[in-house]
Amino acid sequence: MSHATLRADAARNRELVLDAAGRLFRERGLDVTMHEIADEAGVGVGTVSRRFHSKDELVAALVEQRMDRLLDVLRRGVQQLDDDPWDAFATAFTDAVELHVQDRGFIEALAAQDRCLPPSDAQRAELIGLLDQLVAGASAVGAIRSDLRATEIPELACMVSRAGASAAGPGSSDTWRRACQVVLDGLRA
Repeated sequence: MSHATLRADAARNRELVLDAAGRLFRERGLDVTMHEIADEAGVGVGTVSRRFHSKDELVAALVEQRMDRLLDVLRRGVQQLDDDPWDAFATAFTDAVELHVQDRGFIEALAAQDRCLPPSDAQRAELIGLLDQLVAGASAVGAIRSDLRATEIPELACMVSRAGASAAGPGSSDTWRRACQVVLDGLRA
């Protein structure tokens, strides 16, 4: 087998492991074992260990992926600022919370790190920059509380996500949507 084939196989296995772990963590939380992840991915435990030296490393890779999705949500919100700044903010906030609620493992990983910001400096800077734009846009038209800081938004989103997930289980729309609306009502000017 050539070196390029081995690299392609390793990359494919890494994606299989990430996909399997993502599914299992999303459904069952972080208590899933590396053996269960290997079985779900259709690879051996050694393959999982070669790609990710620890479960923490695997969780960190998945958190980074989820944060990329969160950044996409916020970028879409910023693109909508010219239409209706409050709606852009509220939709981005709601979509961000929904992303959290749909993934039990993501909520648990954020809770374990005891903060709701991305671990990566680059992702953290982009997240706060996008939130600054959303808050400034809504503030410019008097639609949002004037004392709200962009750095407070991640904690509010996580608070709603955790409450919604623990009250009704991951993915339950009623509880988290109601909690989200209560927070948004409190942020509106």
